[in-house]
Amino acid sequence: MINAIKKAYLLCFSPSGRTTRSEYWLFQLYQLLVIIALIVIAMITIPFNDSTDNIFGAILILFAEIWFLVNIIPNITILIRRLHDTSKSAWWLLLLAFANLGAFVLFIFTLLPSDGDNKYGPAKNNDIEDDFLESGNPT
Repeated sequence: MINAIKKAYLLCFSPSGRTTRSEYWLFQLYQLLVIIALIVIAMITIPFNDSTDNIFGAILILFAEIWFLVNIIPNITILIRRLHDTSKSAWWLLLLAFANLGAFVLFIFTLLPSDGDNKYGPAKNNDIEDDFLESGNPT
């Protein structure tokens, strides 16, 4: 998981190339865990502070906003590279203009397996699912 996170941030300004399904979803899992941690911290600390000047709540909200802004570009570029892995162009991101339907279609595209060698580069064979199937060992 740490390698997928490092790679996502190291390549955050490089939309060319490909990202495997496992790299994409491990990065998304990492971001979900951070958001859950922020929510848990907020739920634990903020309700117990009766003061109207909740400085901790303001700092937490500021941190969450900064987290969101810092991760916009890595999220877009990793999604572009994931689309490339399924032989789709970055132009498919325009589907987001159709809100829910577009987001659903892009979600389906991120679930698709790698498409082999294509114009975006050679196939990477390091998906977790592929490693599991090739090893034949469920442990």
